[in-house]
Amino acid sequence: MENNSYIIQAKSSIEEVTIYNVLGEKMGQYNPFSNQCKINMSSFSSGIYFITCKTSNKLFNIKIVKP
Repeated sequence: MENNSYIIQAKSSIEEVTIYNVLGEKMGQYNPFSNQCKINMSSFSSGIYFITCKTSNKLFNIKIVKP
């Protein structure tokens, strides 16, 4: 994480990115349809977040900690 932004890069087009807090509440959803997605997390409180990223052929999860 840099300057309250988190950048996701993939080899194929990212179709959907969803952010959840530690309680499982949806905090945001993006549909970038490109190989990169920049998420502005400046309005998010400090804590642990889980990002689900879906491409045309993969689904992966990322755990991040916002200081």
